[in-house]
Amino acid sequence: MYFDPDRAPSRSDPTRPTLTDGSVHAAVEQYLEDNRDQAGRWRDLAWTADASADGRTARVEVEALVRPPLLSWVLEPWSDGIRIRATSDARAG
Repeated sequence: MYFDPDRAPSRSDPTRPTLTDGSVHAAVEQYLEDNRDQAGRWRDLAWTADASADGRTARVEVEALVRPPLLSWVLEPWSDGIRIRATSDARAG
């Protein structure tokens, strides 16, 4: 399927989903619950989730501490772990 601007819903279209902080939080919590095995592998997992003021964009940030399994002298300064962060934006409708 491709995007056809002539068939896109208008901004006032009542069928267009509206995102809220609560709905974005609930979606992240549901995803983490459904994928508990994967989420459980990360140490110090933390996340934030927000919706934009116009209710069209969700932003999720996930942060965790990882410890590479093969620790060499190159990675020794990070022997306590390496903090990684990922940010994603998604548009509704």
